[in-house]
Amino acid sequence: MSLSPPSEGGQSPFSIPFFIRRSQIMGMPVVRFRFSRSQTTTEIDYAEGDTYADLILRCGLIPDTVLIFVGDRSIPEDAVVCEEDVTIEETASRG
Repeated sequence: MSLSPPSEGGQSPFSIPFFIRRSQIMGMPVVRFRFSRSQTTTEIDYAEGDTYADLILRCGLIPDTVLIFVGDRSIPEDAVVCEEDVTIEETASRG
């Protein structure tokens, strides 16, 4: 199976769309972070046992400077990742 960028026609030589992520092939779960300040969304692969703080650090943010929400419910940063779609509210200025 090839994970190379698409050739002409938008697919790899094995007819696998180039946008298939490594996590989908390896069966890793993905969480979607919606950043309210920047109005952006990113998907992050995570391993079993990772916490939201682990993933926030991978995004280049300090966990103590954000709030994590699922709908209207707040999630502690040290909670093990269990939701697929969360909102990240940055509470501190970054400069």
